[in-house]
Amino acid sequence: MHGAARETRKTTSALSVILINLPYRTATVKLKPRVISTMENCFTAVFEQDDDWWIAYVEELPGANTQGRTLEEARANLKEAVALVLAANRELAEREIADKPVLKEKLVVTT
Repeated sequence: MHGAARETRKTTSALSVILINLPYRTATVKLKPRVISTMENCFTAVFEQDDDWWIAYVEELPGANTQGRTLEEARANLKEAVALVLAANRELAEREIADKPVLKEKLVVTT
């Protein structure tokens, strides 16, 4: 299903606070409970064993990195890291365009 996206809707019920460190800015983002549109995406996960730990990151998404004592734990942690980075980036973008006339549309990219 590489390159395909499936949209679903879900309601977030809890507030989350995320500290995002990007090369160009640092921000603390509070995610508000709301109905959000989610997408199923395909990324390249990289796993490196370092002694008793697994280090994991996503090639296409800076900031999405984690670790785990087992490969399974690293995989689960990486999925959570990706979801948090995407949600925080979405929230930062929403703040940037608040009260501005913008056009938003779905963009599908197949590689």
